[in-house]
Amino acid sequence: MRIVVVVVLLAAFAVAKVWYDRRSTSLSDRSSLDLPSVPDRLCGPGRTWIVFATEYCATCGPVTERLRALHPDDTVQKVMVEHDSGLADAFAVRTAPTLLEVDVTGDVVHSVAGAEAVLRHVDALAGSRG
Repeated sequence: MRIVVVVVLLAAFAVAKVWYDRRSTSLSDRSSLDLPSVPDRLCGPGRTWIVFATEYCATCGPVTERLRALHPDDTVQKVMVEHDSGLADAFAVRTAPTLLEVDVTGDVVHSVAGAEAVLRHVDALAGSRG
């Protein structure tokens, strides 16, 4: 009987891991989404980074500051989802942080969602700077 319980628990954990991995991948790979242009009020003269944050997001502040340090000539905006829910809805924000990379025309060229994926992306940006 104990063996059956152990097997059932292992199977449940395996299914949960597969579900989590698929969900994390779908959250982090948002490049196929048809996103609108970013409002002019948020864009700077060059590349713009937008970090969608919440009050309780422990990752959002450090991500914003790291982007500012990595790209001092770019515009980095932190948008609080609680205060601008319409904008968050327009960009299908479902988790914080969600990071948008925006070109000079206001078009989203890259979008990453979820703390782990955003941190990996910012780490990759830091690594590419040498």
